[in-house]
Amino acid sequence: MLSRRQQKLEKKEGKRRKQAQLREARRARNEARQPDEPSNGNAGTVAPSVPAPKAVQSPVLAAATVSKTEPVPVVSVSSEPHWMERVVLANPKTAEVGQVVYVDPQRVQKDPKQPRKSFDPATIAQLAQSIYDDGQEEPAQVYQAIGVPNTDWILKNGERRWRACKLKKLPFLVLVKPEPRSELRKRLEQTLSNGNREDLSPPDDAQNIQDLLDLGCSMEKICETYNRSEPWIYQRLALLKLDPAVLAMMSLSVPENERLGPAVGYEISSAPRHMQFGLAQETKGMKITHARRAIRAKLGKDRDPLDKNRNRKPSDDRRVLDAFLARTADDAVAFSDFGQEVFDRMFAFMSPADLELTKQRVTRAINNLRLVEKLINGIKMPDAVKAS
Repeated sequence: MLSRRQQKLEKKEGKRRKQAQLREARRARNEARQPDEPSNGNAGTVAPSVPAPKAVQSPVLAAATVSKTEPVPVVSVSSEPHWMERVVLANPKTAEVGQVVYVDPQRVQKDPKQPRKSFDPATIAQLAQSIYDDGQEEPAQVYQAIGVPNTDWILKNGERRWRACKLKKLPFLVLVKPEPRSELRKRLEQTLSNGNREDLSPPDDAQNIQDLLDLGCSMEKICETYNRSEPWIYQRLALLKLDPAVLAMMSLSVPENERLGPAVGYEISSAPRHMQFGLAQETKGMKITHARRAIRAKLGKDRDPLDKNRNRKPSDDRRVLDAFLARTADDAVAFSDFGQEVFDRMFAFMSPADLELTKQRVTRAINNLRLVEKLINGIKMPDAVKAS
């Protein structure tokens, strides 16, 4: 079974190939439309016209369903992209479940219970430009709105694509689905859909997990849906103890270099509410190790297992060592499973100096592990333990 990171990498690679195919189709289409140039032998005369090859149709248009019952005006925007030439908006009264159609994004209402509440404006703008250039690759999911004024559809999945289409005033490609009968099932499907694209922000994750628990979902099912361990789920839930001002610092709308990480937020969640915002300001931009040490020192709970100046039991050090070795082994296996092709792409646009620095870091890590191995091999067990 592929890891979550490998699944994302494969999905991105598939999208990259699709975009390359669409660009090639558009290039062939534009070449087919260019008029023939005058021949060199007869200056000023036009060469005989040659029938232009059949234009390549975008896969997006091939998937769209055009309404045949009632004529609907073609969507008009300034400098329309090539794939919009034959796009016709569907009639909501005649659209059937299972159809893939184009709709007006202004007539779509988002789901107020959608797990994703925080959106990165930069990624939405990039997605909007990608849809404008190459069309929408995958339809979002909607169901018909009944009794909702000025609304034909309710969005089930695909709010990022919906926002991108609204931003560029483009038609919105959707798959018509039946109205969900179970709120829990709908929420689980939305969680899976969000996980396959851009991850939710940590506060959105925390609230979504709590909502799933309130709907009666088991912890086992939540772990399966998120493809995460139970401790990870509980760490996310701990973020709900944070002050709203601290949660706002973890939003995707905050620049990445100023954003508070979930690991730091988890450490701050153990502090009283009146101290949380101050701790968040002090530790913003710190690495997790330094932030954890600063927070625990501030709270008088210096529990850093690697702090040599505190009294600790040998069993504590043993647990730290076991956790470190298990984590290192798992991470090494995950990276080795990527394969050479993925590593080649990692450094495709890096300088030789960056590659050399990475090699030095790997060598240093291996040497440090060998020192740990030497210490473990040099352990002298007491005679009483050997006899047992």
